Amino acid sequence: MTTVIPVESSLAPCVKALMLRHLRVVPLATAFTLALAGTPAHAGGGLSWQSVLNQAERLATDAALPVAKEKQLGKKLAKEVEKENKLHKSKELQEYVAKVGKKVAAKAKDTPKGISYTFKVIDDDESVNAFALPGGHIYVYTGLLKLASDEAELAGVLGHEVAHVSQRHIAERLMAQVGLEGLIGMATGKNSEGLTALAANLAGQGALLSFGRDQESDADEHGLPYAVAAGYDPMGFVRLFEKLKKGEGPGFLVFLQSHPLPSERIDDAKAQIAKLKDKDGKRNEAAYQKMLEKL
Repeated sequence: MTTVIPVESSLAPCVKALMLRHLRVVPLATAFTLALAGTPAHAGGGLSWQSVLNQAERLATDAALPVAKEKQLGKKLAKEVEKENKLHKSKELQEYVAKVGKKVAAKAKDTPKGISYTFKVIDDDESVNAFALPGGHIYVYTGLLKLASDEAELAGVLGHEVAHVSQRHIAERLMAQVGLEGLIGMATGKNSEGLTALAANLAGQGALLSFGRDQESDADEHGLPYAVAAGYDPMGFVRLFEKLKKGEGPGFLVFLQSHPLPSERIDDAKAQIAKLKDKDGKRNEAAYQKMLEKL
């Protein structure tokens, strides 16, 4: 149930704390006013508490870490990641996954202007995971590719990761984790130690960041329509996540640590799918199984 708050309620303390966490880059009054203006009103003149906070945080991130700086940071971080991890040697495999990813990303019309997406495969069968970097660099482990049965399942995961970029979740989490000065230092090359440490941590954990329940739900809500608009069966997302939920072993534990997977998320996806008009997307199972021969 969505909590509704009246417009006249005092949100200032919470919003102020949020702004302070982002080093006061966005004036409180401006962020609060814009957040309210961009939030749809509920019945009775109320506003969603979470919507206000999410929009305020997005505004703070946009101002503190512009897209140009995020791209700069992502490019440097991608180089470090590829030093720490082994990309799969099959050119055909890389091109196949990139083709699926770009079809999905092309439907992410709400991606900030200036960000473009790249998709690469990391050769690690023990890691059942995928992750995104600032600026649209998305990586998938071979362990996850082997778990999936068709292209629609892969597209569902890629849509989720694309949404973390389009909704600027990664920038928000890094701001909270590293701080503005640390991020700018990494982007400009003045904090190379921090960049190396972040990449090394990713190599050890199989994921860059752990997102909260709200951000995971937001990525599901935006990412699934991307995959469906690209022509894929929406149930692919559900099938793969049900496999992950049943999974055992260290690779699955890593995924669960970086992508909280309560049953409610699967239920939410099913509810979202039930409302879709187009549910007849493709699975492309034969092509996917042929691709798996490259692993």
